[in-house]
Amino acid sequence: MLSSLIPVAAQAREQGVVYASGLVSDDHSASVGATIAAPGSRLGEGWAFRVSVNGGDYSYDSGPLNIDADYRGADVAIVYQWSGDWGYGNVALGGRYADTDLSPADPGNRRGGSNWDVALTVDGQRRFGPWALTGYASYGFDLEEYYVRADLTRKVSPSVALGVEIGAEGDSGDYSRQVLGAVARFESPGRPWAVKLAAGVRDGDDDNSAYGAITVSRTF
Repeated sequence: MLSSLIPVAAQAREQGVVYASGLVSDDHSASVGATIAAPGSRLGEGWAFRVSVNGGDYSYDSGPLNIDADYRGADVAIVYQWSGDWGYGNVALGGRYADTDLSPADPGNRRGGSNWDVALTVDGQRRFGPWALTGYASYGFDLEEYYVRADLTRKVSPSVALGVEIGAEGDSGDYSRQVLGAVARFESPGRPWAVKLAAGVRDGDDDNSAYGAITVSRTF
């Protein structure tokens, strides 16, 4: 969740943010990306451009076969941003590309091979004193895939916040999964770096699995 890691103080004066994230579970994924303010705008206010690349692997059962999948992809979007003492919000619309190798081949999986999609993303944070409610939601129109995360945290020190996260992800096919975990955020006022750690359980159609995730960001 990229935007949930942008320090508030930095939003008022910076022009962009870069990030890297990774997840380890029964599948694996990683991504790197950046949001850069358009001319005349700044981070947290006005228009911006967002780019990212990602990759990972997973496996699933299709009839009597176990299918291994490796994928890589990229997203490019235009973003509208707004922010204030209350928090911030972003709405992004853009293109998404993914290339997925399936072994053995699975003709029934629409994700196999190269796919282009249009994606809508909404994210933001609302603060209430030491509490913060942060959310991220993305929807791909062609594959009808969705990814939703929300977390509620409370500052336990000026640079540390702890809380819980919930989420759901899936598509128009047979894939769906729910998420419940614990969250720790680390960011120092006036510093450009922020870190989010999360760990918990994912409940899928066929199995449950533990997960661990990390996101690191830096404004500039």
